[in-house]
Amino acid sequence: MKAKKLTILQVGLDSLSDGQLKAKIDQFLASSESNLIVTVNPEFLLEARQNFRFNNLLNHAALALADGFGLQVMALFKGAYLRRQTGADLSVYLLALAETEKRRVAIINWSGGLSSNDELRATLAKSYPALQVEIVATERGADFEQLEVLKKFQPEIVLCSLGAPYQEKLLAQLASVLTAKILVGVGGSLDYLTGRAKRAPQVLRTIGLEWLWRLLINPRARAKRIWQAVVKFPICFVIDEWIHPWLYRPNVVGFIYQNNEVLIVNSAKETRDFWKLPQGGRDALETVRQAVRREMTEELSLSNYQIKAVYKNIFKYCWRSGYSIQGYKGQCQSLCLLDYRGDKSAMKLDEENRAYKWVRIDDLLNQVDPVNEKAYTLFIQKYRESLKS
Repeated sequence: MKAKKLTILQVGLDSLSDGQLKAKIDQFLASSESNLIVTVNPEFLLEARQNFRFNNLLNHAALALADGFGLQVMALFKGAYLRRQTGADLSVYLLALAETEKRRVAIINWSGGLSSNDELRATLAKSYPALQVEIVATERGADFEQLEVLKKFQPEIVLCSLGAPYQEKLLAQLASVLTAKILVGVGGSLDYLTGRAKRAPQVLRTIGLEWLWRLLINPRARAKRIWQAVVKFPICFVIDEWIHPWLYRPNVVGFIYQNNEVLIVNSAKETRDFWKLPQGGRDALETVRQAVRREMTEELSLSNYQIKAVYKNIFKYCWRSGYSIQGYKGQCQSLCLLDYRGDKSAMKLDEENRAYKWVRIDDLLNQVDPVNEKAYTLFIQKYRESLKS
């Protein structure tokens, strides 16, 4: 039975003591599966708040550890204690364990980071002389070209320093093709080993002022990240935890039609097939027309259409138990009827949807997920009224 997680900004976090974490690592190394460990800080949660794939990845990791004093503070506001396990400490532990147990370690190093491959090799050779290690470099967001090298090396532990969300996305892909038992995104933790970055004194880490140390050491490089963690993150926490649960999320739906057919998409947010009309959230300062144009561009690369009618806030519903986006209780939908004039096969889907198809409008309710029946019955009615007028 899995231990219960503490959810902060819609991401479940594990709270493990040092002993429990070490036992988990031993369990992973003895298993036949690949296990992704994520070391989550406030910036992770801010990224996951607007990036559903990253959110999904964090929530499906084998372990999601809290690596940030701010997370501990927010946990206290929820009446819970969250143990902190840092990527820097985890890296040192895994390297030492691998050397002792003669396990192979692969390091995927960010080629734009502070520490070069040569610096890492020299440092590891000195600190862990018996370690079996392979170090490869790659760019953020680039195609990974070192897969065959890693397959040949057959690592049991993989550390990646690309930073979030790049490292987690790459490791999730590698988990299905490598024999590695543990894969961890460690960000800039390896720079502490090489001496290219200086870690805060233990006393500052203990009282949660490591961020202040980083700001003082390198103010220009750290200012934006500190702003995210110290200012933006608490504000988003307050909004999502205490304000949004009383509100409905503004949403726009694109009813894209041509010759008695309407476009539907298969949402990648669900593990099962979930066909629906294209839709998305509306930002605070956007009009409905602005929002639907942005969403259709982002989700479908769609532009060759005319907005024939707009029905603002015509349907409201609550989300199912346990599900939410940014803490909202549900959605308030605005409908936009979009007369499409282009090629029906010209859609280019973003990562939020896995497929699309055109269906007869009269058959729409049979083609989409039943949960949408009430809303889509209303939408079809508005479409038919629009044609008559």
